[in-house]
Amino acid sequence: MIRQDCAELGYLSSLPFKKYACKLFSCFYFAEQLLNVYYDVEAVVQITEELLHFNHVDDELSVYENLNGVNTTKRTLKFLGLPVGNVIYQPADYICKPNEYEILKLTKPGYAHFVPGDGNGNYTWDSLGIRPQQKQYTLKSKRIIIL
Repeated sequence: MIRQDCAELGYLSSLPFKKYACKLFSCFYFAEQLLNVYYDVEAVVQITEELLHFNHVDDELSVYENLNGVNTTKRTLKFLGLPVGNVIYQPADYICKPNEYEILKLTKPGYAHFVPGDGNGNYTWDSLGIRPQQKQYTLKSKRIIIL
């Protein structure tokens, strides 16, 4: 999986991938894992431009549960080809059921970051890589993808 801080993304596009695209990259992660596909840098840029065009993500590449009454997380995952029934907010202690996947919302003072989880509140991948700051984050809540 391509990370959001991949230098090649900056060469191919002026989109702000490094800023707020962590939930978008979590969506790419689940699409790759569940559909057995791979998105190279060119595909990530092209798909992100399409997501912007259809208002599935905003100009900062953020993905929301509720943007003007629309669950853009669900729409983004469906656009990527996942057979999503719903995406719902759950508290940090929620344990996934079969056919559920989680995007974890990690927070520290003044910051939030989204990463794919393993169903039990542990993250499986980070779109910004392994960083010392990870120990400063706490699990705030989860976005549950229901297939």
